[in-house]
Amino acid sequence: MLDTELARVQIDCNTVRLHEAIGYVTPDDEHHGRGPGIRRARAAGMKRARHDRIDYNRNHPLENSP
Repeated sequence: MLDTELARVQIDCNTVRLHEAIGYVTPDDEHHGRGPGIRRARAAGMKRARHDRIDYNRNHPLENSP
C-alpha cells in the first residue's frame, strides 16, 4: 500500500509537476533534453502574445479616453 502510493507520488513529481528550479519543466522533460525547447517555445509564445496585445491596443483605443 505505501509502496504503491510512493510510486504514484514519484511518477507525479517527475512527469507532471513543473519545477521552478529547472525553468518550470518536469524533471523527465529536462532529463530527456526537452527542457530547453519547452522554455524557448514558451518564451516565443509570450513574446508573440505581448506583440499581439500591443497591436490590438494600438488599433482599438479606449472610447472614453481624453
